[in-house]
Amino acid sequence: MNTQTLQDIDIESIDPNPANPRQDIGDVSELAASIAEQGVQQNLVVVPGGEGRYTVVIGHRRLAAARQAGLTTLPCAVREWDETTQREVMLVENTQRSDLTALEEGDGYQGLLDLGVSIEQAAQRTGRSQSTVKRRLSIAAIPQAARNKAGAGQPTIEQWQAIAELADQSDLQEQLAAKAGTKDWDYKLKQTTERAARRRWYAAARAFLDQQQLAYETEQPNDSGYYRTPEGYRDLATFTPGTPFEQQAQAWRETQGGDIRQAARIAIREHDASTSTWSEGIALYAKRNTEQENAEQAERDAYWKRQREQREAEEAPLKAHAETSRTLRREFITRLLELKNLPRKTDKGVMTLASQAIHGYIARRINTWSRDPGEVLQALHSLGLDGQQDTSENNDKEEEDEEYEFSTAELIARAVESLDPAHRALALAYASIETSISWQDWRQAYSLEQALAPLYAALEALGYQTSQPEQDGLDGAYLPEPEPDDEQDEEEENKENETGAEEKPEESETSE
Repeated sequence: MNTQTLQDIDIESIDPNPANPRQDIGDVSELAASIAEQGVQQNLVVVPGGEGRYTVVIGHRRLAAARQAGLTTLPCAVREWDETTQREVMLVENTQRSDLTALEEGDGYQGLLDLGVSIEQAAQRTGRSQSTVKRRLSIAAIPQAARNKAGAGQPTIEQWQAIAELADQSDLQEQLAAKAGTKDWDYKLKQTTERAARRRWYAAARAFLDQQQLAYETEQPNDSGYYRTPEGYRDLATFTPGTPFEQQAQAWRETQGGDIRQAARIAIREHDASTSTWSEGIALYAKRNTEQENAEQAERDAYWKRQREQREAEEAPLKAHAETSRTLRREFITRLLELKNLPRKTDKGVMTLASQAIHGYIARRINTWSRDPGEVLQALHSLGLDGQQDTSENNDKEEEDEEYEFSTAELIARAVESLDPAHRALALAYASIETSISWQDWRQAYSLEQALAPLYAALEALGYQTSQPEQDGLDGAYLPEPEPDDEQDEEEENKENETGAEEKPEESETSE
């Protein structure tokens, strides 16, 4: 197995190894120039290929460069290796000396497994941990269609692993792979993982219903995209994606005495789209048990329900966008605050003054508008900024009572007292702004201009990459279309306000 001979072999008799993990050998122009000048300084390792031909095991780049340099023979060490040994040697050689991609490495491990090598053996022979081999193998399982979607994106190992985790959702794999290496990756990752989770929830719910031998049907939304209670039935309960269906049914039985077996009809409302809708889930219906219902009241109820459902359905995409954007902003700030030293362009004194100014601004703002200080404190808490814990031996009950006596400013100061001035300024500024932003700000021109645009400008100055969906929102993608009459009324109202201001300057000043 380990015998070898050294000899010069005709370059035209040497073939690349089709099982070489590294599919792209890269640019060999510099190596070719060196070989043309000095010759090949290190022999290739080959195995007999039959009919007087040889196959490379080690030296694929040297072979390509030598051909480019015009050499006719190459010094080679001829080994009698079986296919398993060849693959092991090539995999070790590439992982140690070349920039082998995670995908290529995974394919190499899969090739060994196909020849009967176990994961444990592959790890031992290549010097990798078993967990690394398993992760690379999961990447190797990504279908070619998803690999092709990645194109020139050059996904990172973490991105390949995220794509591999969608193995049961091939269409989502391809959608996510198409965003690898782009600024929209995080946004698409959150969308696809949530969508995959919803699909898995429905699959598990169906399996549970089948196990219980309960019949169910698939319910389709109406033309407006929302669901309506079937005629002759009334709503009994609706379980939505998230907590496992079985657990929700158990909680319903314990808290309200309901039982899914009591349902006269079970309907699956699976809304398979990039964003969820408020009325999706699994609906239980009961038959109407009276014929004495007031028709007029039923009609009124149905009307307001339709209005509410339509509004919720229309707002669902915007709410999903706002939540995804908020999560990305918060995660970015959290990563900054985890740094020991913040990137800064100003000295510590300026940061200290900024911290004090922001602190005072938040306290006045909350007290002035009677806002709950818990909003800002909760924002700080969600960023992991709990402040230092009081280690004194005072009675716990006395400490709890004492806390309620603190002013808003003191509460906030306690929450960030463990931070240095730079981190404190960033934490307080971000918390105060983020707590004032809601999903509705994305559809209000004034809020876009006065709140969201300045926030994103500040975040980008810190290094945040605004995704295309967020930029579309900042550009007004969610602004409502103005009605022609509304535009005319607004112009007339502005004219009246300007006229009134000119006629009553003294009264205006007095009001101020």
